[in-house]
Amino acid sequence: MRGGRRVPVGQLLFASLPIWYYLAWYGDLPQEVPIHFTSDGVANRFAPKSSPEVLALCCLGYCGFLLGLGLRKGISCLTKGQEGDNQRVTDRILRWNQILLTVFFTGLSVYCLGVTGGGLRPDNFVILRWAAVTVALVCMIAGNALPKLRRNFVSGLRTAYALSGDDPWMASQRWGGRVLMLGGAAALVCALLPGVSHKTAAAVCGAIFASQLLAVAVFSLRRGGKK
Repeated sequence: MRGGRRVPVGQLLFASLPIWYYLAWYGDLPQEVPIHFTSDGVANRFAPKSSPEVLALCCLGYCGFLLGLGLRKGISCLTKGQEGDNQRVTDRILRWNQILLTVFFTGLSVYCLGVTGGGLRPDNFVILRWAAVTVALVCMIAGNALPKLRRNFVSGLRTAYALSGDDPWMASQRWGGRVLMLGGAAALVCALLPGVSHKTAAAVCGAIFASQLLAVAVFSLRRGGKK
């Protein structure tokens, strides 16, 4: 298939890994497996190992793939009227977003199956920590691309100040790009740093992401107030 209709075979194969993981360990699983846990990690609901709920866990990677694909196709429809360069930059960000969502949800699927099989302890902060890794990478990719976008009403940092002219637009995208790159890198280091608890890493990454939004808002308000 050509152009935008090319099938991402690699992503589809990667998303199938939890299914093969499940099939490989199916014979060793008990007939009833835990599928829901309390906040303390105690199983409070069980289901047959061949139940639709367990099978659904195997398909989370495909859910991530479809989520990323839906976002890319939906936003692409909105950006059809943009200049060629803008559309290419936006599509590049969304393609990476699709890949990262596929990887994250596939990893989440394997983790949930590991918990269901009894080999891993359930911990929501583990999931939040790896979600932070995904968001950090998206921030870095978007931060690198923002300065390449020309003024438009669909993609980029579209604050009132940024949309007031070409110079404010470029200043906003450069500032936003630096904030996303630095914040994403800081969050990535924090999330991957060994010795830091899952809870602490998730909390610090959340604070970094909130600080990015605040930094962009303050920049726009200060620059807009000087006009």
